[in-house]
Amino acid sequence: MRPPDPGRHPVVVHLAHLRRNAGLTQTEVAERAGLRAQQISLWERGDHSPRLHSLALWASALDLHITTGEVSC
Repeated sequence: MRPPDPGRHPVVVHLAHLRRNAGLTQTEVAERAGLRAQQISLWERGDHSPRLHSLALWASALDLHITTGEVSC
């Protein structure tokens, strides 16, 4: 895993890492989450920050659940 980028939220860094470890593309995760692949790309690059609802959809596509202050499996 690459070092955290100061422009990217730690949750986004973690979700991107988990996505890559699962062998999923941004497009696959986006389809599972009901999001656009372009959104995932922008978030992972740190160009934009996702809203909490979008983070929850993204996490759900990876079989994760977001609770207050943490990501749990």
